[in-house]
Amino acid sequence: MKRSLSSAITHGRSNTLNALSNSNQPPMNHISLQPPPRARAFTLVEMLVVIAIIGILAGLLLPALAKAKEKAKVAAARSDMASLTAALTQYEADYSRFPATTFAEAGGVDFTYGLPNLTNSNSHVMTILLDRPIFINPQPPHHPRNPRGTVYFNAKESGNTNSPGIGPDLEFRDPWGRPYIITLDLNYDNKTVDGLYGTNNAPVFIWSLGPDGAADFSAPVLEGVNRDNILGGK
Repeated sequence: MKRSLSSAITHGRSNTLNALSNSNQPPMNHISLQPPPRARAFTLVEMLVVIAIIGILAGLLLPALAKAKEKAKVAAARSDMASLTAALTQYEADYSRFPATTFAEAGGVDFTYGLPNLTNSNSHVMTILLDRPIFINPQPPHHPRNPRGTVYFNAKESGNTNSPGIGPDLEFRDPWGRPYIITLDLNYDNKTVDGLYGTNNAPVFIWSLGPDGAADFSAPVLEGVNRDNILGGK
């Protein structure tokens, strides 16, 4: 009886050890208490290489982005001038005259608005096209040169006199914040004579000083600061 009991105990221990050895769980004395290995950090040299690559890419992309932005402004200027030409043409069709001041009409010759350093602001034209007689006191319901009250032109309005669009002074400015230059055919020969570009076979001639904001009336039109001027209809 004792031998059978001892044999049973031995057999039970053997089965228990076999079960433990066949278990998926590792024995307690095999569990590692060490933390998992950390990911390798960048070395200083590797970080400097990455920064250098980013700098090279930025150096390549920034000029391209600046050029694309400048092209977008040129396109916006051309669009502005095309819209303004259409408005002037429509006004002339309605009134059989251009929206010029009586002072300009009295000369009987073509007249240019918006030239730098002169007082003939293009706002004199815009106030008529927009039917905003802000320069007349007291203000009538409509501009005397636009008695029908037709608004011939719409453009973005800016809150200052240095931004694109129509400023609080009603001067119409290009994407660089400078006034558009407008020459009107006031002797009605279907041509305009501009101080820089001479005779043009169109009753309306509009141009912008372009990105550099400068013009040289003593230099050829395609040289120096005149190279980047933007012409309406071109």
